[in-house]
Amino acid sequence: MTMLGTFTQQPADVLDYVVNAAPWLNDRGDTIAHITHAVTPSSGTVSAPTHSAGLISAFFSGPASGVAYKVSLTIVTTGGRTKQVEFMVLVREV
Repeated sequence: MTMLGTFTQQPADVLDYVVNAAPWLNDRGDTIAHITHAVTPSSGTVSAPTHSAGLISAFFSGPASGVAYKVSLTIVTTGGRTKQVEFMVLVREV
């Protein structure tokens, strides 16, 4: 698992987060076959990730102020590798 960091957004925000998996993929000569996603707690919403040239994009929304959400993206490659990356989103009314 790779923790990418913590980001902050307001409850009304729907923001996209981009993960650059290209260096990891290129080092292995591999490509993305598909990506699964999850968010904890489940009151947050993450869109089905899209990807192009190793860049993965997913939109996140979390309605509850004061809650830290963990977004997990699991990358499965055409070469049979699986890599999970995660980031935290702190939803806070400012």
